[in-house]
Amino acid sequence: YDTTENSQQHMVGDVNVFLQQSDDHEGLMVGEIEVMIAEVESRRKGLAKEAVNIMMSFINNHFKMHAFIAKIIDDNHASIKLFRQLGFTQFRHLHVFNEIHFIYSINPSTQQSLQSYYSSLQIQSYTNSNVIEQRISIKPIKHELK
Repeated sequence: YDTTENSQQHMVGDVNVFLQQSDDHEGLMVGEIEVMIAEVESRRKGLAKEAVNIMMSFINNHFKMHAFIAKIIDDNHASIKLFRQLGFTQFRHLHVFNEIHFIYSINPSTQQSLQSYYSSLQIQSYTNSNVIEQRISIKPIKHELK
C-alpha cells in the first residue's frame, strides 16, 4: 500500500512466493519470489524492496527455508538492481528464455537478519467475509536485510 502523506491507501502492486522442494538444492525448501509495482507513480519509492523484505522474513519465519530464488527477464534492469541490493546473487542465465536467476541463500547471517526484520513487523489476523487473512503492518524500519 502507498501510504505517503498525500495519498489514500490503495494497492499498488503485489509480491508472491511459490514454495517448492528444489532438485537443485538437495530437496530443501526454496521460495521463488516475485514482485511487481503496477502503479507507475508508486515506483522508485522503496515499496518493492520493503515488500520483498517483509515477504522473505515472514515466509522464513514460518518455513525452514534453504533459499529464495528470483527469475528476472534479462533486460529488466530495475528488478536486477533491486534484487542485487537485497543481497541476491546471480547463479544462472538462461539465454533461451532471456532470463537471469538470482539466489538469496539462508545461512546463519542471513537467518539472523531475516529474524531481526521479522521481529519488527506487527502481524494481525482478521476475518472479512468469512475469509481469515493475515495483514502485516510495519513499525518504522530500523535496518535493512543484508
